[in-house]
Amino acid sequence: SLREYKPFQIAKAIELVREGAIHPSLKRSGFYTVVSEDGDRTYLSHACGCTCPAGVKNRACYHRAAAIALNAA
Repeated sequence: SLREYKPFQIAKAIELVREGAIHPSLKRSGFYTVVSEDGDRTYLSHACGCTCPAGVKNRACYHRAAAIALNAA
């Protein structure tokens, strides 16, 4: 659910989608490849977690928020 996310995280998740910086994984259903903000890295994101620095610490990240929103669409 997106209820645990702060407004700025939702805004960044929307930005990811609008900029085309998040793509469904070709190999894993429900997973997404997300380009980092600086464009230098990619992360694997899912409704249950993300490989970004915040995600590996079990924190809510905007990559995960975008994955949740896309899974619900």
